[in-house]
Amino acid sequence: MFKKSLATFSSEIIILIVGIGTTIIINRGLGPTNKGYYSFILLLASTLSMVFEFGLSTGLSFFSGKKISVSIDKWKTFSLILTTIFFLLSFLATFFLLSISKYSSIYFVVPPLFFVLVSSKFTLGIFLGTLKIKLYNILRVLPIFVEMTLLLIFLFFKIQLSPLNVSLVYFSSIFLPFLFSIYFLFPLKFEIPSFTDIVSLSRYSFLIYLANLSSFLSYRIDMFLITFFLRPEYLGWYSVAVFIIEKTRLLSQSTSLINFALKINTDTKDSFDFTTRVVNSINILLSILVIISAYPAIILLYSSAYRESVIPMIILAPAILASGYSKMLSSELSADGIVHIQLFSSLFCLLINVALNLYFIPKLKIVGASISSLVSYSINAIILVLFFLKHYKKSIKGLLLVKREDLIRIKYNLKKI
Repeated sequence: MFKKSLATFSSEIIILIVGIGTTIIINRGLGPTNKGYYSFILLLASTLSMVFEFGLSTGLSFFSGKKISVSIDKWKTFSLILTTIFFLLSFLATFFLLSISKYSSIYFVVPPLFFVLVSSKFTLGIFLGTLKIKLYNILRVLPIFVEMTLLLIFLFFKIQLSPLNVSLVYFSSIFLPFLFSIYFLFPLKFEIPSFTDIVSLSRYSFLIYLANLSSFLSYRIDMFLITFFLRPEYLGWYSVAVFIIEKTRLLSQSTSLINFALKINTDTKDSFDFTTRVVNSINILLSILVIISAYPAIILLYSSAYRESVIPMIILAPAILASGYSKMLSSELSADGIVHIQLFSSLFCLLINVALNLYFIPKLKIVGASISSLVSYSINAIILVLFFLKHYKKSIKGLLLVKREDLIRIKYNLKKI
């Protein structure tokens, strides 16, 4: 697990470094107001992909990893069928938006973005479940390099950035790797899953879907409400703070994904406590670093036009710990088929987040949104931790900070690699 987690984390670091470069170009080229419009386009597309994905990507990972089916080909076939369905739906939606003149200038790009975002999840889900981690990481790293290349071409030819052409750049950066992912599904024998297979996958996926959707909306509801209550530049400022915080959760994200994939194929209980301690300890350091460097980082990278992003970024810094814990515990529970507690926790915290945002955003603007998010993330983590400790009969001390023997173990694993 250590080697695979390290490889995935390394790919996330590459995404972070190159991604900061793309955001510098985009944020400086668009400015806060146009960045707000661009952020809203991405928000719509990502939300739609989450709403209509129905948790099937996680189900594909789980069932292909568990090898419940007679052949992996049936799940590959199923992912291609889903991709075709979503392509047709997005094509019709794009045609409809283009026929409405007042939306054709910008929002026609939302359905194509939705298509590549949702369809990429199905193919990546297959690769994760079958432990093709190297291919999985390559396909996740490739989009950021495509995006950077296209943005540099824009700069070279002095093309003025706009919410529309930057959205098209983002679409292209995902679409090209998506085509590669389809290619790597082959060769396959076209084999449609049985009705029983689909019912079993859907039953598992739907509960995961509700939990993940609630968590996703909890992460994004503040941005929708900012768009409703405030001017576009506020979303531009807030999206910068959210971007930085989300990128600092790379270790939690990569490790939880690998833990899930390995757990459904083998058994990683012996290494889970160790991994959680390491991840939590690093997240503490990251939170402190974000608080210390927030102001100089924002001004240096994005200019003084984004100084309003600093305070929300500082407030959200402890959320690195809360969301990191939640991701790690959720991966272990999901791999064991335990999803009801995640569903309850995410729904409960979504309601809290909405209520707090409705109260705080009109009064404190994006500072209020960051406070609301931090509170809801923390409550979610607390609920999951309490359930996890009771269900697995563990001690909180075993999941907090690295021990001396953990450092020896890390040193040993690094030497082996």
